[in-house]
Amino acid sequence: MFGLQRKLELRELYNDRGHWIASNHSLIFGDLEFVSRAAREISARTRKFHPEIVLTAEAKSIFLAGKTAEYLGLTHFEVARKSLKSYNKSPISTEIKSTISRKERLFLDISSQKSLRGKDVMIIDDVVTTGGNILGLERLAKKCGAIVVAKACIWIEGYPASSPAFEARKGLIYLSTLPEFFLPQRLRKIRESMLP
Repeated sequence: MFGLQRKLELRELYNDRGHWIASNHSLIFGDLEFVSRAAREISARTRKFHPEIVLTAEAKSIFLAGKTAEYLGLTHFEVARKSLKSYNKSPISTEIKSTISRKERLFLDISSQKSLRGKDVMIIDDVVTTGGNILGLERLAKKCGAIVVAKACIWIEGYPASSPAFEARKGLIYLSTLPEFFLPQRLRKIRESMLP
């Protein structure tokens, strides 16, 4: 991507044996050149939507969101937390489901809610698989009275195997695709679960 070559590690999901992903961990947490280039490309593709603020979920996409906001000429971005802190005031929250951690919650405290209120928001994540983060961020933005004008990520991963995953990908701007790998028996179960 972007004229850069990177190798990704193949990692088995601990909660879904027989299922491996190409882990983006080393790129998102530390590869400044890669994340900066991805942010520049995302900002170029989303500038036409005129977002006033960028919203992401902690933790992997924080640097990506900040660089994207910077390339868009914005001065601020917001981060939904995945755990409630004692100093969070009047938080709102929503439940999300993800491939890796299953059920979690996203939280926005009152200062983030005020920052988003009435704004045109771009939601960003590093990778979209089930769409849990994207859908959760959309719900939080709407609760704040914001308008989601764009959704973006670096990668989509795998086939959207549920209605929420399809919904999350509607209008989604992405740069590339990450492969998934399955043992044959695991793949058979997935195919069987998708039959009417």
